[in-house]
Amino acid sequence: MEQLDVREEEAGPSELRLEENEEELCVFDEAQSCDEQDEPEDDIDPIVEMSDEVKPEAEPDSPPEELVCPLTHELMVDPVILMGSGQTYERAPLERWLATHDTDPMTGAKLTRKDLAENVLVRSMCRRYSGR
Repeated sequence: MEQLDVREEEAGPSELRLEENEEELCVFDEAQSCDEQDEPEDDIDPIVEMSDEVKPEAEPDSPPEELVCPLTHELMVDPVILMGSGQTYERAPLERWLATHDTDPMTGAKLTRKDLAENVLVRSMCRRYSGR
């Protein structure tokens, strides 16, 4: 069995050893050995446990979040990119906003550009979604 001394920098000069046995690599203090390591308290797989924390699925009839205008909260029909921020919005509500504001409606960031470009990809995705 190979041993290696390791110093723990933040905790001070306490001695830690690294040992490798046939099945595993163990780190422990002077009073422990690989065979004496504490077993986990529960047998819950951390990946399985984390999967329960994933955001809940959208309602079956609601469109994917990427296809919903952040201003209207509805499926976009005429999505455009606000060139000053790169964000996609539904054209009509965005134009109304930009008529009286110089900021991005979602972030509040000052815009240096207020020009719009059609978001052809998002529009085709919205059409495909609505035709299903």
